[in-house]
Amino acid sequence: QDLYNQRRQAIEQIIADRLLEKEAEAAGVTPEDLMKQEVQDKAPPVNEEAIQSFYTQNQAQMGGRELDDGLKTQIGNYLMAQSYGQLQRDFLERLKSKANVTISLDAPRIDVDIAANDPSMGPADAKVTIVEYSDFQ
Repeated sequence: QDLYNQRRQAIEQIIADRLLEKEAEAAGVTPEDLMKQEVQDKAPPVNEEAIQSFYTQNQAQMGGRELDDGLKTQIGNYLMAQSYGQLQRDFLERLKSKANVTISLDAPRIDVDIAANDPSMGPADAKVTIVEYSDFQ
């Protein structure tokens, strides 16, 4: 599973890089400038209300810290990074959709041998078999 996840992540990164380069070339800008235009320039600024709301919702995880300037800055940076990340994912998904990209890397599968006398339900030639492992102690 780890190998599959690493391969999938590498494929996603290669696709994103190539699509970004192609789109930047078509727009006559560098990939970095295109990402700035599509992500950083479009990100809404983080306001005091958003910081206060985040602090209130996550106060239990703040370790009893008060909402001072230092914590406001940390929360603001976190919220901005979240916003950038979402805008970047959305932009790359639009590029993939526009380019009609499909990934045909199959997730790993394991064949499970089922003995003829194992308890089962349904037809023996079903297209899907669900195996449940239980420990009754």
